[in-house]
Amino acid sequence: MTNAHLPNAMLLKVLLSPYRSDPATFYTPLSVDAAAAKLRRSTESSLSRAAKEGAAVGTVTANKVSLEKVVPHTGNSFKPFFVGHFEVAEGRTLLVGKFTIHWFVKLFMSVWYGGCLYWTVSATRVALEEPGQVRLFPLFGLGMFLAGGAFVAISRWLADGDREYLSGVIVGALSGSS
Repeated sequence: MTNAHLPNAMLLKVLLSPYRSDPATFYTPLSVDAAAAKLRRSTESSLSRAAKEGAAVGTVTANKVSLEKVVPHTGNSFKPFFVGHFEVAEGRTLLVGKFTIHWFVKLFMSVWYGGCLYWTVSATRVALEEPGQVRLFPLFGLGMFLAGGAFVAISRWLADGDREYLSGVIVGALSGSS
């Protein structure tokens, strides 16, 4: 990749970041039931207590694990969640899943980008048919598109340590004996 393509690649990476999921697998010497119980004890099941202190919050069962980091007095819809399940492979217990953002945020950003694209294409068509003051209309759509990308980048940056925090909670809970 040449330096001329670097800004385009970075912009594409930011614009597509809401749709990215990062796979993760955690190993444990514990049985599935013991691992689920130990991880459940290491996390909070409700927001009320975590909202005061901050913690990993979510659902932990043998069939489903869904965790997020809660930071007091802070909200960020673009923060990563860990979603996964326990399974046994070759005699080893694994927690298999992915770090991703909430599906509603993905839907919202799809509508946002779609609306910006629709505006830009429509405004460009009008600007070509009726030159004059409407000539700048397509730039508004492009600006909103870039503003959405900037908002995504800032929000992801603010939640940068959440993946490591959740990984640390999971590794700490799944290590050792029950």
